[in-house]
Amino acid sequence: MTTRLQSLLHRSARAIEPADIFAAFRRIARQQWGSVVPYEPVRYGRGVLTVRCSSPLWRTELLYNTEWMVGALLRDLPLLTLHRVTVLL
Repeated sequence: MTTRLQSLLHRSARAIEPADIFAAFRRIARQQWGSVVPYEPVRYGRGVLTVRCSSPLWRTELLYNTEWMVGALLRDLPLLTLHRVTVLL
């Protein structure tokens, strides 16, 4: 019984849905850059989060803060497999 309960409490990385990752990204971005966030996550797969951006200036901002963003997402979702964030215009 104990083993069965423990296995239910531990979610695997595959159980994390892209919608969870997108929501975490939006929440962290809103905390960092305010209520008008110029980024929209579009895709997650194979450890890569792809984000669409509204301007080259904001793209550069996120590119400089990519390591910080990856760290923040991993702190928020510890079972997440995330290697990098790519930014599209």
